[in-house]
Amino acid sequence: MTSPNQLTLQGMAEPPSRRRSGWKDLSWSDRFSWAARIVLLAAIVVSPWMIASVQFGPQYFLSLALLLGLGLWWFDTALQKKKSQVVPYLAVLVALGIGIGLLQVTALSDSVAHLLLGRQAELYADFGTLDGTAKAGTSGVAGGKRISLDTEQTWQMLRLLVMATCALMLGCRYFRQRSHLLLFLAVMTINGVAISFFGIVQKLTFNGMLFWQIPLTQGGAPFGPFVNRNNAGGYLLICFACALGLFALLMLQRRTDGPVPIISKEIPIWRQFKQQFLYFVSQLTAGKLAALLGIVFIAVGIISSLSRGAVLGLFAGVVVTLLFYGMARRPKNISVLMVPLMAAIIALSTWIGFSEELVSRFEKINVGNMSNNNLRFRNWQDTWQSVGEMGWFGSGMGSYHAVHRLYRNDLEDRIFTHAENQYFQTLVEMGWPGLVIYLAAWALAIYCALLLLFRGKTPSTIAAGVTGIFVIGSQAFASFFDFGLYIPANMLAAAAVMGVVGYQAQSMPKRHKFKSWIGWRLPNFAVSLVLVVLFGATTAVSLDLYRRWVTQSIIRQPYVEDRWGLPEVGDLNERITRLAAVMRRSPSVKGANHLANLWVEKSKVDFCNAMANLEQVSQMQDENKREWIQQQYASSSPAHIHERLQRLYDRSDLSAKRFIGNEFIGKYYEIARAWYETSKQFSPIQPEVHMRLGEINAVIDSPFPRNLDEVNLPNDDFERATRLAPSNIRNRLQAALFYLRFGDVDLAASHLKQYLLLDPDRYKFVVRLLDNRTIHAVRQFDNEAGRLVLDEVGRPVRRVQPVSSQKVVEEILPDDPAMLYQFTVDRLEEEPDLRMQTLDRADALLADATISQRDRLILKGRVRLEMGLFEEAIELLTLAVRSIPADDETRFILAQAQLRYGAFADAKENAERIMRGDSRNPKYKALLKQVNLAILNEQQ
Repeated sequence: MTSPNQLTLQGMAEPPSRRRSGWKDLSWSDRFSWAARIVLLAAIVVSPWMIASVQFGPQYFLSLALLLGLGLWWFDTALQKKKSQVVPYLAVLVALGIGIGLLQVTALSDSVAHLLLGRQAELYADFGTLDGTAKAGTSGVAGGKRISLDTEQTWQMLRLLVMATCALMLGCRYFRQRSHLLLFLAVMTINGVAISFFGIVQKLTFNGMLFWQIPLTQGGAPFGPFVNRNNAGGYLLICFACALGLFALLMLQRRTDGPVPIISKEIPIWRQFKQQFLYFVSQLTAGKLAALLGIVFIAVGIISSLSRGAVLGLFAGVVVTLLFYGMARRPKNISVLMVPLMAAIIALSTWIGFSEELVSRFEKINVGNMSNNNLRFRNWQDTWQSVGEMGWFGSGMGSYHAVHRLYRNDLEDRIFTHAENQYFQTLVEMGWPGLVIYLAAWALAIYCALLLLFRGKTPSTIAAGVTGIFVIGSQAFASFFDFGLYIPANMLAAAAVMGVVGYQAQSMPKRHKFKSWIGWRLPNFAVSLVLVVLFGATTAVSLDLYRRWVTQSIIRQPYVEDRWGLPEVGDLNERITRLAAVMRRSPSVKGANHLANLWVEKSKVDFCNAMANLEQVSQMQDENKREWIQQQYASSSPAHIHERLQRLYDRSDLSAKRFIGNEFIGKYYEIARAWYETSKQFSPIQPEVHMRLGEINAVIDSPFPRNLDEVNLPNDDFERATRLAPSNIRNRLQAALFYLRFGDVDLAASHLKQYLLLDPDRYKFVVRLLDNRTIHAVRQFDNEAGRLVLDEVGRPVRRVQPVSSQKVVEEILPDDPAMLYQFTVDRLEEEPDLRMQTLDRADALLADATISQRDRLILKGRVRLEMGLFEEAIELLTLAVRSIPADDETRFILAQAQLRYGAFADAKENAERIMRGDSRNPKYKALLKQVNLAILNEQQ
């Protein structure tokens, strides 16, 4: 059929060959538009395949793509004849968030800091040098009072927000018409299908590595190109929304000719459904069928990821979309689509075989005791206290890990970088103003999507509304249990989708001739100004990302090994030179820390090479020598060097001073310390940096004390590390070992007590540690004179006895009845008074033990048995045995109690019963023999 456009005189006279078709006939404005469109689509599609773009290298390339898109937009604006353009309101809210981030990294004057800072002022005063500068030869960084506890991570979040703003603006500008929207939704759908397919195949053939080639050095539960399956599920939810929008866009176009079935209420429901289904099938085209299959396959991918948050987000998004779409459009045949879709998704998921695993993951959720058993809830409970202590603007974007470590109560077996609840994390990091902005962004997005659904009149507006409402419904729900939008790939995709939704909503009032506050447009000169500012910010982001990419590439590059399997000295020197040059141009916390680590690494290698030149070592066989050198390398950290130094000092001052005088100790450690100090001035809230400084200072400033004033305890760096991460047992142990080596059991006791409280399984290790004479080797002091007790050659006298049991019980063992009981049994046989005191303490801690706490009840019975309260012990143990008659070990203890009490008949009955269960156990045989002997003696 001839197009109406060709019925004009010019159109009829113009030959077909000269009609506008193809790239050559496009205007320059259209060419710039298409180039920017392709660039943005490429960035969004490629970003998840680069391992979600979490590394600086992929982020650098993404920033270049966005920078190119902004430049093309600026030229496009210059060629525009229209006087105004649509700019999404969401960009204003994102800009406010960026403003809060900039405030958080700005050095504040004392008067402003007094108003805005909370606990940060105390932390920076205690753990950082506020007015100092870096050591000579390193990057000078002046300190200052800032809101952010981790300025480097705050800058990283600011970089991501700038990139998200670019994606939001470009999505709003370049996907306006139906064909552009169709392209966007189709590309996102295809990408979602590809990620789902790849994720399923990789999961079925998983060999422990991402892409079957990249090892997971920090663990993870990958799906597709994502290390975290929850993040993969979040991205697939966005793709699923685009697939829904694509299907809606295709279904809402002009239907093919043909009669519409007449459906009456008098017709049975099953026949109505049949007629509607047949009519629906008759309207299907290849494109519609492909979109429908995309919906099914992406949904199967979400289920196969085994992400509970993503599956719940899928369910929530479907419910919200159906609810509002039904209210707005009142479709009559929605069930025709829902029933076969659900059947296909369930059938395909079951056939692939991941449905049972998903059900098993949901069954692990203990709703009745969620606050105690769920890591997320314990995480939130611990960190909630910070909300009222960090000031109005939070602790700084990206600083959640530092805040949580300050307030954590349980064992720090892992570090929570995110709260896994974006609302709570926003409250912690940006305070109440940040949370208000975040919620306002969600509210504005919901308003735009609902406006498109309820007042949209074209397939494009309705399809954009369907896409937007599903993204909002799914992501808003998943954000309660995940941090997907913090991942660059997810953030860019979500921003682009919201840009598309924002344009359709804000342009609709003008197109449909109705007044609305959301129809606001920005004049072209203002758009150009905004683009210049955003272009400058993105340029700065690109340059910064490039420098950090270079630093990261040096840090992540594997070492070149020498013939002994150690890092090669030439490789270390080259790395140090390259990284030092980078740090002079672009200093960073990670760069400073790694440079310090490289100097420590070089110290370890030179130390091993020096040891390898010893005469007795050089005569070894190569294989034995290699093993010996690697053992020395493993035990040449600063903590081990400090222990070695203490042993040398016991022999003579000269040996110890000569050891420190070696270049690989005295010089290398000084340089490493300078770089750690530089890192601390960038970000003082780093427990590991303080711990490493403590270990290095212990070696370099190792005192050769002649009186108490020269000992210089406690070590401030160790104390800072344990205060910043009170639940980190490694820091606790290192501090305790340091104090034990220096001879102060009192300072070590508090750390050992907390160490045992966090990890009770370490009880045996701590007891052996306190008995080991070579590790603690406590120096003796003359309490009256305040001087060390010296031997005839001037060296301090060592106290070689173990730490007294009294001190262990009173100052080291926590209020743990199991530890107190075990220590009593193992160590206090010859100290009756302390033994009874310890048992009384354990018994008081078990006062509330009942049959519902069977293990505590048994322990209480054993404590009463050691206290000589045989009747009470027998009563408690009998109650425990009755609850589980097959528990032979508890029955054995009961028989022992009965034997000691004199109830020989009962003891023999229990002993014979456990012998029937395990007749070869020697202790059971010995018990029965004792019982029989006691009965014989009684009879005689």
